[in-house]
Amino acid sequence: MADRKQPQLTGQWIAVDQVHPVRGMLHGARQPSMLTAIRLAAQPQELPSLTRGLTRLLEVCNAVTGDRADPQSGTWATCMAQLVRVIDSFLQPVGIAVADNTRVLHVAPDETCATRPSLLQLPVMPGSPRINVDALARIVRLVDLAMAGTARDALSDEVESVLAALTLGYPVTPTLLLLLRGATDLGIPFSTIAPNCFQFGQGSRSRWFETTFSDRTPSISVRLARDKAMSNVRMRQAGLPVPQQQFAPSEEQAVKAAELIGYPVVVKPGDEDQGRGVTADLQTEEELRDAWRKAFKISRNVIVEKHFQGRDYRMVVHNGELLWTVERVPAGVTGDGRSTVAKLVDTTNADPHRGTRRNSLLRPVHLDDEALLLLERQGLSVDAVPEAGRFVRLARIANVSRGGTPVQVNDEVHPDNRVLAIDAAQALRLDLAGIDLLIPDIATSWHESGAAICEVNAGPQIGGMTAAHLGRQFIGTTVEGDGRIPVIAVIGDTPDGGFAASLASALRARGLRAGHHDATGVWLGEKLVVGKRLGALAGGEVLLTNLECDAAIISYNDDDVMINGHASDRIDWLVVAGQHLGGESGDEAAFRARFGRLVSTVAQQCTGTFAVLSDSGFARPDRIVGGEGMTMSPDTPTRDEAIERIVADVM
Repeated sequence: MADRKQPQLTGQWIAVDQVHPVRGMLHGARQPSMLTAIRLAAQPQELPSLTRGLTRLLEVCNAVTGDRADPQSGTWATCMAQLVRVIDSFLQPVGIAVADNTRVLHVAPDETCATRPSLLQLPVMPGSPRINVDALARIVRLVDLAMAGTARDALSDEVESVLAALTLGYPVTPTLLLLLRGATDLGIPFSTIAPNCFQFGQGSRSRWFETTFSDRTPSISVRLARDKAMSNVRMRQAGLPVPQQQFAPSEEQAVKAAELIGYPVVVKPGDEDQGRGVTADLQTEEELRDAWRKAFKISRNVIVEKHFQGRDYRMVVHNGELLWTVERVPAGVTGDGRSTVAKLVDTTNADPHRGTRRNSLLRPVHLDDEALLLLERQGLSVDAVPEAGRFVRLARIANVSRGGTPVQVNDEVHPDNRVLAIDAAQALRLDLAGIDLLIPDIATSWHESGAAICEVNAGPQIGGMTAAHLGRQFIGTTVEGDGRIPVIAVIGDTPDGGFAASLASALRARGLRAGHHDATGVWLGEKLVVGKRLGALAGGEVLLTNLECDAAIISYNDDDVMINGHASDRIDWLVVAGQHLGGESGDEAAFRARFGRLVSTVAQQCTGTFAVLSDSGFARPDRIVGGEGMTMSPDTPTRDEAIERIVADVM
């Protein structure tokens, strides 16, 4: 039902009558969704105008990928198709539509589209349906603005504002989105454990990730990596090259530390990430004092460190293998012999990859105090015109979060430097680490040129600019196969779960730790895990999130799936074992219709075999719409025959 506290969902042209979040998977979806009832809020004769307005809005959203709809032949079906593309133009870049896009489940005829609702299915990221409601409310308003003839620039600003608001309110990080998209590409299912914590895979083949922290990342290693001073000590203890550093709890102690270490130096918080509060290449006491005050505002744990002159590289190591290396080029511009520094900065920031949204691939370059100081050192000003090809540095550190640009150099890494990065990760016993290495040239051995490991990052962010493929590679090398265990759905089983229990017993006899869910509760082997009746979604979740479950048998004995959906996006076997349903009606025709709807709904998730047992009392359908790849059993097997076939198939 519609939430009374939800934003205004009815505009002058589009009316949203009802939204129903579905926590599991439904209608063949691969991720949770929100069923949305929509009507035309205007008169049917105005459909051609609405088509033109939606097309205009799509153009502003840069979402028109094919021929535009003919504005002279507007229909409600056309408008619904256009609206779906508008919705996806927001859900896709924000990262909500990962495994599915918005779908039209039902379209009302033109003559009744203002009185009878049509049905959309919007993908929802697990645990975050409110973002979709917010998105719908904003889109309804955008449609009204487009239909009111709002100027294109103003409409574009509104679209950008909506994207920014949705991105800000969406709790999933860009790195985690790369993992989710990688899993989707590989056919690996995912589900939510907690905010920003996802399970990839099912049962005994599942893994948990909170961004890039895994369920096997040692917490002590994470604590050491986050403490830059202790990490430095550990690297030195392991015989690895690190810069000399000292704590500087006061400004005067920072000055003494710099004099002892020798200029130039770096000042940085000892417990922050992404370059926050870091100032490098400090050459004077005045610069040092300014940098210390800046860092001290962020953290009371300030470090003064010897500056190492070299190029900045991020090396990603996973399970003892170097996956990826990028050079982080500091924020700056390259002269063309005609433009001023200020103009070059404006041109650089016009790159659509640069922005301030959380999922922007690059950050803007700023002409701040640091940039002005560096310009002065290079004998330039904001009004100077650098010669063609000259690189003008505008930031001391090269972090992407400070306007830097990553350049892929994975194929250039010298074998000694590859080993150095792997050794640094192993020194902290991290399964995944981002090694920040300063070295004159990554293609030259550090033994010859010298180098300094300035940081080892636990749970490093994966950038989408050069390393979008790492999401797929990381998940693919961590989760076994496609992460799936056999999932068998049983419909209409006896109240004691006779078929489900017998099948589970047969699978256990063949060495699989099979769990089953029925009207008595949830069982894993001989252990009763939950001793009460649960719906198919909750019962399935108990099994599919349990590391001791090698195969899951889920019973469907009521209408729970119609409301909450499925625990699994795929079903390998669907067996109609009987016609036992909770809350059975005395009206036989109504009961058969209800049972038929249940079978049809579950079949949409089945990608394997659909079988009807010979003693089920259910007439085997000649045809039923199932998931992609579903096949009908050519006969109606007995219970023993069905168990034998399923065991042979899943082993």
